[in-house]
Amino acid sequence: MARKVWAMMAAGLLGSVLWEPSHIGAQGPESAIAEKSQVTSQEEAALPQTVKAVEAELAALKAQVQTLESKLEELRGKMMPVEPAEEIKRVSEWVCERGHVFSSVPEGGRCPYDQTPVVSREQYRKVKLARRQALSEIVEARLEEQSRRRVAVGVSATGIIQQTAGAGPNRLRGEGSFDVLLTARPAFNTLFFADVEAIGGNGPDPFTGSVSGLNADAGSLQDSDRADRVTLREAWVMTQLFEGRLTGVVGKLDLTNYFDRNTVANDETSQFVSGMFVNNPLLGQLVAGVGHQANAPGLHLAWDTFRQWRFGIGVQVPEDSGSALGRTPFTIGEIGYSTQLLAGLGNYRLWGRRNGGEKGSRAVGINFDQWAGQWLRAFGRYGFQTGGGERDRHAWSLGLGIRSLLVSRPRDETGLAYGWMRAANGRAEDLAELYHRFYLTEHLAVSLIAQYAFHLAGNDRVRPRAGVLVSGLRTQVNF
Repeated sequence: MARKVWAMMAAGLLGSVLWEPSHIGAQGPESAIAEKSQVTSQEEAALPQTVKAVEAELAALKAQVQTLESKLEELRGKMMPVEPAEEIKRVSEWVCERGHVFSSVPEGGRCPYDQTPVVSREQYRKVKLARRQALSEIVEARLEEQSRRRVAVGVSATGIIQQTAGAGPNRLRGEGSFDVLLTARPAFNTLFFADVEAIGGNGPDPFTGSVSGLNADAGSLQDSDRADRVTLREAWVMTQLFEGRLTGVVGKLDLTNYFDRNTVANDETSQFVSGMFVNNPLLGQLVAGVGHQANAPGLHLAWDTFRQWRFGIGVQVPEDSGSALGRTPFTIGEIGYSTQLLAGLGNYRLWGRRNGGEKGSRAVGINFDQWAGQWLRAFGRYGFQTGGGERDRHAWSLGLGIRSLLVSRPRDETGLAYGWMRAANGRAEDLAELYHRFYLTEHLAVSLIAQYAFHLAGNDRVRPRAGVLVSGLRTQVNF
């Protein structure tokens, strides 16, 4: 069977070969060439018409594409409005010696006009552009702008009950403070702040003879008729320049908010309540006044390098009165340094101050707070005062802040501290404090406080005492 197939294929191939020459020979070569030339001339005559038809179709397609693109752009514009915007962009350019400017490096690094070498430089330019914004972005931007213009209101209330025992009279005293905090942003990088406060109760200090203060939150603002009085504790404007490195604050200030700060011991409403641990006792009574009334008009300037170092200066008039602006002010300066030690962040500060007036005393002090692990922080202060018609004085304090070991209660904390100082009357005052703060809710905290005064210096009205025990309960609300 295979042989028959191969034979039939060979015969067919031979027949086709033999047929073609006979076919050509029958018509003649000249006739075939003439027929082919005639066909080619007809195709060439029809070619221009074909090209024109194709070009017309392409033009029609381009017009349709342009129409579709314009409709698509219109739909996008309705979905995402185009708003004019300005941006500051950093651009790189190359300049030759004769001032020719190029947006990219010329060939060979030389100016094509005078063959002088080009130098690269960077410029900041304001570029106008049409920026597309989604509707959600526009709404969010408008809401953020409105929130910046609003006045935010906060409330802080603190109540402290203290029972004295031991060498002091056995008395129960209560004290409370209420603050309304107002903040607003009147301009870019500018903040306005005001603190309106009312305080009732003086705590145990009037009858125990403590110089440093067993309750730094006390200082009654009641009138002689026992009516509570409201006072403006702080009111200032703060602005920042140079990307936040320079900060300036002017107004009625509490300079202890900016100097001798400490993350472990600096807030009588949530940390240690004894005044010796809130600030260095030799930081000075900044102005004539009692308690929180000691705030007065002043100025604070601070420079933060954002590289561990911080510098600050403060100036404040000696009284909370406009008539005191011409008097010699209270001045203070501080250098701060932050670093990683003992597997944790540490903050170290050195300050110096001078009271106003011819008999103004001078003092220097150091202050640190240091993490010593995941749960433990240590703090310390030391101060030395001289001049001003007073004897040289020293004061120091050390303590610990222990975070809660329970994962479910990360904000709870225990504090333990001891401090010693030489009072203005020459007597020594030293005491210890232990507290534990636990949060009942996000905005409500309760603290158990125990204080033991080994020695209280006393004053003109109360004799010195030794061995005074004070137990207390503090409630603090913030929202």
